[in-house]
Amino acid sequence: MNDELCEEADAGMFVTLLFAILDTTSGELEYCNAGHLPPFLLGTGDTLTTLGAARAPALALAPGLAFPTARHRLAPGDALFFFTDGVTEALSPARDFYTPQRLENVLPRRRCAARRKNHARRDERRPHVLRRARTG
Repeated sequence: MNDELCEEADAGMFVTLLFAILDTTSGELEYCNAGHLPPFLLGTGDTLTTLGAARAPALALAPGLAFPTARHRLAPGDALFFFTDGVTEALSPARDFYTPQRLENVLPRRRCAARRKNHARRDERRPHVLRRARTG
């Protein structure tokens, strides 16, 4: 793909790409990152890391470049957050960038809030399910 893009690309054009394949049975993720921001891995214990092992330059910069892949096994409950630089380069009304650091600070809090909301929904459904089981 890189060599084909190099043949067709205008001078200065490049493409960032993050390609991933997830085996949903084993949880194994194989990925290649060509100049893209690395995705965040939110672990079950609210840990936050980046999947930065498979880093390569963007596509269409030069023919013949290698684009290695890396593997990571996701544990039950892990979540991946893929995003574009449009998120981290978004501007506030004061013209400040959102920044990768700000995103890194917000993600664990948002996950905790989503988890609390899901638990509340589950608790709301529980009486109905129990009632239904008793009357059924």
